[in-house]
Amino acid sequence: MLPRHQKLAEIINKQVHVIERIYQEQRLKEEQEKKASERLLEEFKNFVLNDPDFKTCTFPGARRDYAREVFTTRKDTAKYRHLFYAEDDVDYIDNQRAYYFIESIWREYRSPN
Repeated sequence: MLPRHQKLAEIINKQVHVIERIYQEQRLKEEQEKKASERLLEEFKNFVLNDPDFKTCTFPGARRDYAREVFTTRKDTAKYRHLFYAEDDVDYIDNQRAYYFIESIWREYRSPN
C-alpha cells in the first residue's frame, strides 16, 4: 500500500492527459469565439460604413449620438450588441467603447487612402 501523498500523485499523473485535453478544448473554444467576434466586428464596421446616417455625422457629438442610437433604437444591429457590452454587465452597452469604435471608423472613412 502506498502512502497518501504517493497515491494522490499517482491519481493526478493518470489524469494529466484529461486535464490537458480539457485545457486544449477550452483554448480552442476561446480562439474560435475570438475569431467569430472579430468577423462580426468587421461586419458591423461594414454596416456602419454603408449606413447613410453615419455619413452625416460630421462632428463628434453626432457620432456619439449615433453610437448610442445604433444600439438602442435599431433592430438591425441587435446581433452586434454583445460586442460592446460592459465588462461588468452583459446587458448594458458600454457607450464609450461603442463611441471609440465609431470614431475609429470615422477616421478611416475620412482619411484618404
